[in-house]
Amino acid sequence: MKLFVCNILLIGVLLTISACSSDTETQKTEIDSTKASVYESWETAQYQNIKVVFPPGHLFTAQMTDNAKLYKTVLRRNAQFFRLPEPTDTIVMFYFTGFGQGQEITQSEFPSINGDTVYYWSGNTFGIPSAMYMLHKWTNVEPKYKFLYHGIMRLLDASGRDYHSMTFTFIDSNKFMPLAELITNERTDYNWEAYQSAEAASFIDYFVFKYGIDNFKLLYESQLPFDSTVQSITKLNTKYLQKDWLKVISQVIKK
Repeated sequence: MKLFVCNILLIGVLLTISACSSDTETQKTEIDSTKASVYESWETAQYQNIKVVFPPGHLFTAQMTDNAKLYKTVLRRNAQFFRLPEPTDTIVMFYFTGFGQGQEITQSEFPSINGDTVYYWSGNTFGIPSAMYMLHKWTNVEPKYKFLYHGIMRLLDASGRDYHSMTFTFIDSNKFMPLAELITNERTDYNWEAYQSAEAASFIDYFVFKYGIDNFKLLYESQLPFDSTVQSITKLNTKYLQKDWLKVISQVIKK
């Protein structure tokens, strides 16, 4: 069994794989009356249950059907991580043209989801909104320790980066944040930084590999002190859990 992050495919590879299917459609789209009128002229590229809605003249218009295929491929992979069935409900992605657009609907300057609706623009991988979507299917509990949420976003971002190797790079450059500090660090946010969330991704991948997704859910949803929760699951305290985490991923890197 391999750690999950070591099996993450590059976006280009995912696109090649997903492009093998032919169940596609491009058309005008009907925008719900609750949406702003500016969206009424937007077009749709659809692949199976994934519908990408975008403005006329979008830079990536010719690629929108491929983008719908790609999103479905990433969604399937992230569903596997959570041990959930692949979603079959229609998912609508509003694909904006630039940073911070659509805030009149989302109240967020970053890609976000609302039920089966995704709000997205380039500059972020499809893995992020896919991870958000599957996470909300997996649990509706907000974790007490925010690094767990941001670590999932980073782990499942479909960027192809190896967060285990990155973690050891941080150690070599004296940038590594010990697990005890990572637990309480309020700066961990995948939208703004790349160190803490990368470490968190490595830790989560290790934890799921070693103890399973069900035990990770216990950790994720626990409102108890972190150390007591991991003690009950792993029989290790935080210090020795970190030691085992780094030992396991060092073996993976060597292989």
